[in-house]
Amino acid sequence: MSIGPFGFTASSVAQLGQQASMYIPDDFLGMPHTVAIIQVVSLLVSLWLWGLAFWFFIVSVGSLWKYVRVGSHLPFQMTWWSFVFPNTALVRLHPRLLPHE
Repeated sequence: MSIGPFGFTASSVAQLGQQASMYIPDDFLGMPHTVAIIQVVSLLVSLWLWGLAFWFFIVSVGSLWKYVRVGSHLPFQMTWWSFVFPNTALVRLHPRLLPHE
């Protein structure tokens, strides 16, 4: 399942866009809105990558549709790990959105 790389990259690009104002001066290249443009572009790119990851998730779930029938079972395979780890990329939350202890 090719969800992990796209999901984690989307999260990283969005976070880089949020931190652009810390590293790029206000009048970079003589344009006053450079930071805002970078933030919008990074958000759009990360949403597209997240959507691509979600599409691959739907395709992967669809490939297992044959096991939903009554009387069939999903045999054990080492590829079961692809159900666990990559899906965390789709639901990864920003640390500020997590509940405080």
